[in-house]
Amino acid sequence: MIKVGDGIQISRIIAAILLFVAIGRHPMDNTILRFLVCEVAAYAAHFAKELKKDDWVSTFGIIVLLFNSFIPTRPVRGHWAIIYLVVAVLLLIVFSTETITLTDVKIKFS
Repeated sequence: MIKVGDGIQISRIIAAILLFVAIGRHPMDNTILRFLVCEVAAYAAHFAKELKKDDWVSTFGIIVLLFNSFIPTRPVRGHWAIIYLVVAVLLLIVFSTETITLTDVKIKFS
């Protein structure tokens, strides 16, 4: 059986691992990290909307705004470490028990 949520599960884990790595002082390009986390959060917001979990849609919308690469926010490095930690934990725990099969998703063709 194909699970629609498999792609989001893998990308969430990768993004969370990268966020944990970025908390330390590593010479890593944050632009790529921000883009990846922004995309994962946008997909998670869409996934939450499909599950009718409106509070998580708002939460991931805020994460999208924080991590967008087009209008970047520039908090102090110490603040980013806290933000990275909170977002990484959220990405790991949210939807960890949710599985959606193809029969649960309504696909619209135009």
